[in-house]
Amino acid sequence: MPPETPPRSLLLIIGLYSLTAGCSLALEWDTDRLPCAKDQAQACLDGYSCLAELCIADHSLGEGEPCGQTRQCSQELTCPVGDAACRRSCTTYFDSGADCAAGQACFPIFDAPAELEAQAACLPSSCASDSDCDQGGVCVLVDEAIGHCYTACSYAIEGGSYQDDSEQGTCHPAGPADHQRMVLWEAGQRNAGVPCNVVEEPCAEGLVCLTTPEGDEVCHALCDSQAAAENGCHGKTCVDGDAQGLPFDYCMLTE
Repeated sequence: MPPETPPRSLLLIIGLYSLTAGCSLALEWDTDRLPCAKDQAQACLDGYSCLAELCIADHSLGEGEPCGQTRQCSQELTCPVGDAACRRSCTTYFDSGADCAAGQACFPIFDAPAELEAQAACLPSSCASDSDCDQGGVCVLVDEAIGHCYTACSYAIEGGSYQDDSEQGTCHPAGPADHQRMVLWEAGQRNAGVPCNVVEEPCAEGLVCLTTPEGDEVCHALCDSQAAAENGCHGKTCVDGDAQGLPFDYCMLTE
């Protein structure tokens, strides 16, 4: 006796179930590295962001890997502008030993978009001399071997007032104490005589953050020790920086 044929309704149910199961399996794709475009309103799913037209999971990239946002790097790393690779953050500026690995030094990062969140990072050398930088750039060296390019800045005291050649920012020394260069710096709100930090609490335009003999960091006004009058110190002494190996002159806070 031949086997009974299942009812048509049962065959239809089985077919529909098989079809939906197949679709479900097909939709279980890997959400990492999906294609994206930065100009799309919602390029990637939550927990991902777009990098080189691919969706990257948050905190999935290791040190030295290319990045576009800090959120893409492991949580202890940052993505500094201009370098575009995951790097260690640091606070011992222009130093190669305390926070950074061999062959790297801690350099402040400026003009960073808000999403990059980087103030300073351990960077490998990108220059050995000014000729390695773009036009208008200078190579700030640490340990005479690890360099980073900054925008050069020059200033003058005219009529007792500070003037520089930048459209925004201010001139400030950068580099180790024995090898500083004047570069374009982010201007802050700290006035003369007020405690400062060259990155986190920078001085106002025309002032530099210097370490006092007592070891405190305090804002000092820039001046011109060669000016016959109106040197920028308004009655206080203008210290000749050349005598101290500095690329700038500064006003004493007290007489």
